[in-house]
Amino acid sequence: MKFYCGIDLHAKDCVLCVIDNKEKIHLREKVPNRLEAIVGMLRGFSQKPAVAVEASLNWYWLVDGLEEAGFRVKLANTYGLHMITGAKVKTDPRDAFSLANKNAIRDRFFDRHKRNSNCRQAKSALT
Repeated sequence: MKFYCGIDLHAKDCVLCVIDNKEKIHLREKVPNRLEAIVGMLRGFSQKPAVAVEASLNWYWLVDGLEEAGFRVKLANTYGLHMITGAKVKTDPRDAFSLANKNAIRDRFFDRHKRNSNCRQAKSALT
């Protein structure tokens, strides 16, 4: 069975939603922004979920950490997230589900350009 995870990331915490290819929710949980806590929850699945993270100001640590832990991570371009930004009812659990569902529907997802850590460090030094 394939699993897909959407992570709605905020400054201090995030909401994880893991679904299968039939859209059944296996996990929907608010978690503090600690890499070991997030990885620990995702490692509980028989097959590593494909992860989609909404691009926000603080995504670097999460994407880098999940990739180092062996997860396939896609960074969702916020301009392409019409199903979230245009929703009449917005909640963090719904946003995380939408990210997971979009990830499941399109295995190719809308991956945003991810700069490597050296490039990001240089940019931070200049700004």
